[in-house]
Formats: sequence, structure tokens, C-alpha cells
Amino acid sequence: MISRKLEVLARACEAIDRDVGDIEVTVSTRLEDGDTPDRFAAKCHALAGYGIEHAIVISNGPWTTDRLDVLAAASARLQAA
Repeated sequence: MISRKLEVLARACEAIDRDVGDIEVTVSTRLEDGDTPDRFAAKCHALAGYGIEHAIVISNGPWTTDRLDVLAAASARLQAA
């Protein structure tokens, strides 16, 4: 689904003679219940493989210390990669 949307974006940019590389590609993704730092980092790494540069993280419920700890640990893993 993401690859299709990125293809649509590329075609739209081509139609107006705009460099698609000038666009910072952002996606929203969910920190699921039970996600581990490794699992969430892998999800973000997969998104980067599509050319996604930014991820807005949403949560199924309220942001708790545990959820923020998972997000912080996943971020550290991504920075180290």
C-alpha cells in the first residue's frame, strides 16, 4: 500500500515537473500493544526501506512510561544502526 502511494506521489510530481526528492516523506505508524523495542525498530527500518524519512507515532491508548520506554529504546536502536 505504501509503495503504491509513493508511486502516485512520484507521478503527480512528474506531472507538474516537481522533483519528488524535494518532498520529505512522512507516515504515521502505531506503537501496538506488546511491541518491543526491536519489533518497533524493525517496523521503522522497513518504512525507511520505502524512502520514508519521518514517522509520526500514535498509540492505541494513553502514552504511559512503559510505552515511552519502548519508543526510546527503539529510537536508540535505530540511531545505532
